[in-house]
Amino acid sequence: MIAVLTVAALMGWENFFTQFHALFFSQGTWTFSVKDTLIRLYPEQFWVDSAIGIAVLVVATVVVVLISCWPTGRRREAARLRQEARAFGLGG
Repeated sequence: MIAVLTVAALMGWENFFTQFHALFFSQGTWTFSVKDTLIRLYPEQFWVDSAIGIAVLVVATVVVVLISCWPTGRRREAARLRQEARAFGLGG
């Protein structure tokens, strides 16, 4: 899902940005005038850099979780096989 969203964002940022906000906000509540304080304090490049930073953090977190959980799957599978072997009286 994250890969699909990333590809959609990279292929058409403006459309992705608009659709993302339309999904979570009422129409007209997420657009700001260039005179608004929020836009003057945090220009467009700030939001682009923030999105990239958040994306990097999400990907890094996913990688860390996958690496740390990878051995758990092997241990769980080994335990399942031992339990099945005991259930059928095959030793172990």
